[in-house]
Amino acid sequence: MKTAFEGVVLSSISYKEKSKIVYLYTPNGMESILVPNGASVSSNRLGFTTTLNRVSYSKTSSAYPKLIEYSVLEQFYDFHQDLEKIQIAMIMIQVIKALEEDAPHHRIYPFWIQCLNLLKKRNPLYVLSLFLCKMLAVFGVRPEFESCVRCGNREIVNFSIVEGGSLCRFCSTVSEENTELKNALRLLYNHKEYEKVLDLDDTKILTSLYEYYQIHVHLTLKPYHIDLQ
Repeated sequence: MKTAFEGVVLSSISYKEKSKIVYLYTPNGMESILVPNGASVSSNRLGFTTTLNRVSYSKTSSAYPKLIEYSVLEQFYDFHQDLEKIQIAMIMIQVIKALEEDAPHHRIYPFWIQCLNLLKKRNPLYVLSLFLCKMLAVFGVRPEFESCVRCGNREIVNFSIVEGGSLCRFCSTVSEENTELKNALRLLYNHKEYEKVLDLDDTKILTSLYEYYQIHVHLTLKPYHIDLQ
């Protein structure tokens, strides 16, 4: 009996004699599969090599596994026809590729699938903000929301991207209060409907998250160019 595996196609490259090497993200982390020319297909011939297809597959047990057969479980092909969605999906893939080998992939994988499905029907900036905020914990840099990052005081009046969390009135050196951003990020982190609670522009939240990733994850995310009108 063949063992079935599951993953999402991240990219593929041509290999000699019309074969392909396909890179996937799976519940066990990254995997590369050689797709020989003429590999069989159990169903749906839209392709094991199509980026963002979620596939089920079997493979050889060699050190450099080859595809035996596959079927497409879910397609996000429509994203390729939508500039907003494909940009967001590519930024999420950039974050996925930056994960360490020992990251909790078995938890990240279903969350990413959930975000891709949300992207079909929700504001793309909201979905990207949700994904980026939740993934901060995976990189070990979850923002501190409840107490001051300097002294532990719980009377919060500000939030510092640079310091990675909340500041109390004694430690804050910025006169303008920024608790709205803190509340938005906290609601995102807890997967709450922040847009129904706060009047804070999506672009401000996403810009803040980009800055947070650059400072604390040391990852410069791909730029996004989205018409919000």
